Amino acid sequence: MRIVTDVNSFMEQVDKSIKMYGNFPENNFYHYINSQEDWIRNAVIDFGRNRIILASYEDDIWKIFPEGVLCSKEEKVRLISEFCDFFLVKKGCNKVMIELQEDNYKELKFQIEKGSDGWDSVKIDSIEDTYYCPVVDLNLWNSKLEGSGMYELRKIKNNFCKKYSLKVSDAAKLKKEYLLTLLDEWRKNRKAKDEACIEEYKKFIETGFKGTDYAICILVDGKPHSLIAGWKIPNTENFYMGISLHNYKSAGIGEVSYIEFLNELKQLGFKKADLGGSDKNLLFFKKKFHPAEIYKTIEFAVVRKK
Repeated sequence: MRIVTDVNSFMEQVDKSIKMYGNFPENNFYHYINSQEDWIRNAVIDFGRNRIILASYEDDIWKIFPEGVLCSKEEKVRLISEFCDFFLVKKGCNKVMIELQEDNYKELKFQIEKGSDGWDSVKIDSIEDTYYCPVVDLNLWNSKLEGSGMYELRKIKNNFCKKYSLKVSDAAKLKKEYLLTLLDEWRKNRKAKDEACIEEYKKFIETGFKGTDYAICILVDGKPHSLIAGWKIPNTENFYMGISLHNYKSAGIGEVSYIEFLNELKQLGFKKADLGGSDKNLLFFKKKFHPAEIYKTIEFAVVRKK
């Protein structure tokens, strides 16, 4: 096991590991590096044979990037065990933060409580957060918003189009200063209590959405009001909505943006659209789009046993 702190120089290996083992929404190199803050440093833990863990650290706290353990399913628990043993026991770090989909969390929790595979010296300290992730089946998505189940969305879009002109544009072709202004408007006007991904979104805009497969901007009366972007989930036919924001200046802009984006994804041939992690308030909004399933991800802390 070795620690690689010059992550950009290791991009080729990360990309190879993602292509080999990736099948989760967060398995995207640019999503990983763009999430790095000035006070948080990224580091890839290389276990050899294309098996890696995408991680970051701040002082004596280490964090495994969401579903950032890239290896076979059978090895995942063991690699996390080695990671925790090294940083918590051998290095004496304070804690390791991990975010996993619920099934993977339950398997890891079972192994820790059983004390197998090196789990005799650490424990799960607490669950920090639970995120709800709706997934829309695009085969079932009705682009024309027909039927009684689509009445609310149909009404919102019709009212929107009566008041405003709407145009879907390629976000990468717009002036970056327009999109940065939109990002700032979103930051100022959003009411959610969770931490906004300002720096990560800013980096995607400044690099022309490098690392995304699709990025659109909704122009309302010729001005940018909404931005949605994301990427194909590795080794699937599904799409992950990694960026979603709007300026709250036009009633219904959130719903209309999602409608247009889902229509585009369906036309492009994707099977499912993962709308990303949400708190309960944002989940209420995303349920308007009739997700076929909602899975959970669990963020939790692992610490040394006293």
